[in-house]
Amino acid sequence: MKKLILLSVMFLLCSFSIISCGQLKKLIANKLSVSIEPSEVEYMSNGSVQTFESIVKNARGEKMDVDVLWNFTPSSLGTLSTSSGKTVVFTADPVSKGSGTLFAEYSGVKRSISIEISNAMLLYRNGKVGNNIDVDNLNTYSGGPGGAGRMHFDTVDDNGTCWQFSITMGSGQYGGFYMQFLNALDLSSYKYLKYSAKVVYSDSGTGNSVNLNIIINDEAGNAIAQTINGGWNDYEIDLNGTGISLTNVLKPFNIYFVADFTGEGTYTIRINNIRFERD
Repeated sequence: MKKLILLSVMFLLCSFSIISCGQLKKLIANKLSVSIEPSEVEYMSNGSVQTFESIVKNARGEKMDVDVLWNFTPSSLGTLSTSSGKTVVFTADPVSKGSGTLFAEYSGVKRSISIEISNAMLLYRNGKVGNNIDVDNLNTYSGGPGGAGRMHFDTVDDNGTCWQFSITMGSGQYGGFYMQFLNALDLSSYKYLKYSAKVVYSDSGTGNSVNLNIIINDEAGNAIAQTINGGWNDYEIDLNGTGISLTNVLKPFNIYFVADFTGEGTYTIRINNIRFERD
């Protein structure tokens, strides 16, 4: 009924030339807002899937029950489940890489977000976790004789937003942090685990370095020893030959400090750009 009244008013105004139809449509459009949720996906891996929702509001800020027009360019980077509707499912191309744009449009009002399609499986970058990560399961842990090692996890600004891990350990103590997927995934097509890291503070007797372990999928017996040195550096783990099963991974990244390897004392490191890559 409201739509019928609006159309009638538009017809009358245009007919009596009070304002042009084009001007009236522009006036109405200026009162609408269109948004896309999630609004900051930015990065998707080849073959991954993401559902997007459109939110259209009127001049009073009230959500409208309407369909929008969806479009993604270039089409070589992925496909949409529909061209019209309140929601759309975007599937990234299994091979192609590059930057694309998702558009939502209603009554001449457009909203867009940029999405980078890559052959990497992003876990964390610049303050954002990958779209397959369970944000409610970013966990620290600690333990050992005589009380647990004191493990702290923060988000800080250092050459972009990054994670900071701090731990104080006595003899036999340990601590760490892990993330997990929403559902277990097959990562067997990925060859490398890569990340960037920086030492902030170290009680190591060998200087500004920190020894730690990376564990994938709770396979502590196949822990991967790493030494983090100095300022920001890139680190690469070749997964071939590690003995780790990657066909059913729930916990893709577990950073593990233990006094017997890291050393007793206090250590602080920062990590960013954690991802699995095929090449």
